[in-house]
Amino acid sequence: MRLMVAPSQHFTEDLLVGVMAGANDSGSMLDTMGLDHVTLHLEGAQQIIPEPQFATFDDANGVPRTYFGWWARIRKPVGLAGEMQAYFEAVPRDASMQNRVIGPFSFHASEVLHDIEVEVAATPAEVPGSRYKSIGAALLYLRTQGAQNPRITIVEAGDYVMGSAGAVYGGSGYCTITASAPVNIVGPDSSASFVAFRPLWKGLRFHGSDITIDFRYSPGLIHETGGPARQFWFDGCKLTNSAGRESLFRKNIYDGASYLIGGEPIFTECSTTNLHRAAIGAELARGNRLTQCWSDAFNGANCVVYNEIEDFDSRWFREDVLAMTLSYSGPATTATIEGWSSRIFIAKENGVEIGRFTVGTGFNDWLGGTNFSVSNVVDWINEDLPAGWTASLVDDSRRAAQLSTQNRLGLAFTAPVNVKDVSLNLYCAWDIHADLYQKQDSGSIVEENVLVAFNKGIGLSAQDIFMFGTPGINDMLVWNNAFANSEPVGDRSQLNAAHSHVVIAHNSWSTQGVWLRGDLTYQTDAYCLLANNVAPELRWYGTPEPDAAVTGNHVQAVDALTPPGTTSGGNKNNLFVSEASGNFAPKGALLSNLKPAVVLHDLNGSIRQAESPAGAVAA
Repeated sequence: MRLMVAPSQHFTEDLLVGVMAGANDSGSMLDTMGLDHVTLHLEGAQQIIPEPQFATFDDANGVPRTYFGWWARIRKPVGLAGEMQAYFEAVPRDASMQNRVIGPFSFHASEVLHDIEVEVAATPAEVPGSRYKSIGAALLYLRTQGAQNPRITIVEAGDYVMGSAGAVYGGSGYCTITASAPVNIVGPDSSASFVAFRPLWKGLRFHGSDITIDFRYSPGLIHETGGPARQFWFDGCKLTNSAGRESLFRKNIYDGASYLIGGEPIFTECSTTNLHRAAIGAELARGNRLTQCWSDAFNGANCVVYNEIEDFDSRWFREDVLAMTLSYSGPATTATIEGWSSRIFIAKENGVEIGRFTVGTGFNDWLGGTNFSVSNVVDWINEDLPAGWTASLVDDSRRAAQLSTQNRLGLAFTAPVNVKDVSLNLYCAWDIHADLYQKQDSGSIVEENVLVAFNKGIGLSAQDIFMFGTPGINDMLVWNNAFANSEPVGDRSQLNAAHSHVVIAHNSWSTQGVWLRGDLTYQTDAYCLLANNVAPELRWYGTPEPDAAVTGNHVQAVDALTPPGTTSGGNKNNLFVSEASGNFAPKGALLSNLKPAVVLHDLNGSIRQAESPAGAVAA
């Protein structure tokens, strides 16, 4: 169970709140998602939510959105204002399971929605306490006033540097940044200023489609430790890299940190383009659209629901680009080159080192221009090595730290490579392994309580679902997702590690197989379920567990590793109406091999019949 809305919201009349929740009820979630009920505990009162429903409400841009969940409405008491603490308790139908309680979540009943409001405009004169020229000046003022749920409205179109509050701060709610004209929030336009955004405000909410956050000159957004437990909330805004997906900064990829947005951010109904690691680590990713993104998408996120992903592809970075050639034609019997992991190139004649060149990756190396680029390596060979050594520059667009032999993806080549009387090609590439969703443990921490549902992806080049690690993964539900991959070769959705109460049901993989990695510690308990999925192949490597609940699945063709009871037939072109364009309605062998449904509603919100096709869409 996970919260479907942002916590810490202030409201003046009422507020819709809800959770996504479910449990395996002896092999099914057909009846109210396997739960008896969900209870909302709020300030000493309880409200029973007897069944999940579809709720419709307007998003940050006034667009109606409909989401499945366990919903309730909390109201402001007459004449009272202040913090309300909410807990949600899910009660499973299976009495052998424990109830799950999440919370407390703070919500604030308020007399006014925003306690302080200021404007930002670049050209008019500042009016202290009312209008400022920069976001940073406005944040600083709000901090000094002790603002709890303020709003900044940018009223003049243009580019605005993020700025900061001057010291780490956060109120009881969010500082909402919105705009009445299209604006870009950017970093300084300078190769010397590729630094992360650091607003120093815990609980910034970027609200509405007139706000675009542009990471062209910034590797990420820093979330501060300590202080109030507020996260960044991206609410109906745009996130992008305006330089484009296939762009480099200082001849390197933009992937300069392990995250794009720090902390456990919240993304609701955002439009994201050209970005890497777009929503990893999210507490909630709901109703977003990702296009032309790369690297990873939702890795480590806790609630990933109703997202659309199109053209998710990192292949441009993995492709070898021929950068230089070198050869030796001198009197030595042998001549070799080595490229060590720190990118120390070592040239040898007759096994004896005759020169080495250390490539740098830092900002000062870039500025110095002597040991950063491929052209610098070429100059070293032509100018500093003995007669007989020659090199030619082919492409200088990527940094020399990525130089390697073919198909090494920029990794070191420590074994000496012959260049005597032959021409050696060196290439530049990056070793990027992209995942749409990956969940892994962190040391001794068992990952648990995760939901991935109602997501649709087309034009994907990545592992779609990847769960691995030790000691294991608990309480994870993955259902009603549909994926169409443009490059299935080499990519497989994989289940690894010890699983406890992990349900993977009614998902459609049109072009990507699913591997159960018993050879890599994949195990299940009695509460796990792998049911009614569609994939080209379903394989159990290692020794299959005889009591595992693997049932009702359909593959294009069976082989020796396919679990018993799996039906087969068809291919991506005749199992779905139009999988490449996102229409995963079943055809052919899916309609002739009906299964007992295990989830009532499908990806589109339609009700499944008792006997229904495998996959994410009922009909």
